[in-house]
Amino acid sequence: MHIMEAPWEYDVKPFPITDNVWYVGNSQVASHLIDTGDGLVLLDTGWPSTLYMLLESIRDAGFSPAKIRYLLHSHAHVDHIGGTRRMVRKYGCRTMLGEKDLSLLKERRALNLCGYYHCEDVADFEITDPISKNETFRLGSTEFQFVDAPGHTPGTLG
Repeated sequence: MHIMEAPWEYDVKPFPITDNVWYVGNSQVASHLIDTGDGLVLLDTGWPSTLYMLLESIRDAGFSPAKIRYLLHSHAHVDHIGGTRRMVRKYGCRTMLGEKDLSLLKERRALNLCGYYHCEDVADFEITDPISKNETFRLGSTEFQFVDAPGHTPGTLG
């Protein structure tokens, strides 16, 4: 059965990876929560059908989703952006995505695969902070350095 039909079958309990990085995703798509000391950064929001599990994992790890300041996306496929629209509306998070993937949210929407999974509306959000090649971003005690990793999508980031 597919994760969009039975998301609970893919549930994973959250666990720490390092002192400030937690795994909060499911068994199909990784999501990581980074505690910067000045707010939280969530890497990828997973499928739209797994958002409730993602939020539960964040709470189970001892964090409040309301403290997430940035949603950082590795790329613009539905399994990595699926919960973003709802999180932006509920918590007012800023959003980050590689510049080369911006077109997958608007002009080249078929490439984000939302239509294939019949959830086109999940891609209706704005990227507040597009990321350029070799850019760095600092929040609190954590610095993020981005590198282009094209291939999966034109704007995949590492």
